[in-house]
Amino acid sequence: MPRKKAAVPPLRTHNPTGQAYVNLDGKRVYLGKADAVDVGQRYARAIAEYQAAGGYTAAADDLSIVELSARFMEHAWNYYRPPSDEARQFATVVKHLTALYGATNAASFGPMRFKAVRQRMVDGGWCRNIVNQQCVRLRRIFRWGVENELLPPAVIQALGAVAPLKRGRCDAAESEPVKPVPLAHVEAVAEAAPREIASLIRLQVLTAARAGELVRMRPIDLDCTGSVWLFRPIRHKGTWREEPRTIYIGPRGQSVLEPLLAGCATDGFVFSPRRVLAWHSAKCETHRRPDQKPNPKRTRRVVGDCYTVASYRRCVQRLCEAVGVPVFTPHQLRHTAATEARRQFGIEAAQLLCGHKRADVTQIYAAASEKKALSIARRIG
Repeated sequence: MPRKKAAVPPLRTHNPTGQAYVNLDGKRVYLGKADAVDVGQRYARAIAEYQAAGGYTAAADDLSIVELSARFMEHAWNYYRPPSDEARQFATVVKHLTALYGATNAASFGPMRFKAVRQRMVDGGWCRNIVNQQCVRLRRIFRWGVENELLPPAVIQALGAVAPLKRGRCDAAESEPVKPVPLAHVEAVAEAAPREIASLIRLQVLTAARAGELVRMRPIDLDCTGSVWLFRPIRHKGTWREEPRTIYIGPRGQSVLEPLLAGCATDGFVFSPRRVLAWHSAKCETHRRPDQKPNPKRTRRVVGDCYTVASYRRCVQRLCEAVGVPVFTPHQLRHTAATEARRQFGIEAAQLLCGHKRADVTQIYAAASEKKALSIARRIG
């Protein structure tokens, strides 16, 4: 949870000595004689440095890994805002770090201990790419400590010497590439899904949008004046970079959205899990008696105003199992849309649809057409 902003510690005077001081992080910092001309400037400088470090003073020699991790996580919960999942990813890294070296002096954390934490991730079954990504986050924790003068610069310099895991030269498993989903499987799942989930699935295939962008769609974010509707999500993956994001919705996507927009408030969410619960309730053959007492609630889960990426993913996966098709995720639907756009209109069209800055990123999402390669091979081979 984000840390509440602490009150600014006041400037105090030590009467026996006449020294001005301020209490920072439980420690008394003296600023010279209270009647000195520049005491106000010294106080302002001390407070500015204290706030810039997230409410902590410079490191003590005995700063442990647990203390460093706790301070960094308070920073992370405040710095990484939704829809970013970075803070939770850092929490996972901290779990592995503190399990091995929680009581260890943070300044003594070197390459061999770094490798031990990395090996723990490998032993936990993580694939090589994920381990390398988490190791980047692990270094970032110590870089933040150096940045805020909690650790000496030599710590991050030493950790930078550790090379990432390389394919075929380590024990970590290799991840399977994300593949597009056959459109027949997508339509089979959509047919069995409630209206909101079916519309989400179909719209994602038609627009190549990210799941996190669509689940929070509101009518107020839609520009329906032209023949192609423009959806500008208020929050998206590049929001923190101040990058604009526009999702283009053509006639087929409009026909998917129109029934949902008819009964939706301007500032409400188009894809509502509460309407899905009502749909499930309507399908029940029997209902509770009017005089039946309510059962005690068995979970603290609360139905939200909109789907999250995780709840949408779980719903799609359960529908796949119910229908009997290979389980896929909403992220694969983005690959499906990009691959179809590349097949019909080329890599540049897929790049524009996905909102990528570089075409090499789009190539990861839009798989090359094997049929096209076979056709070329027949002509030149």
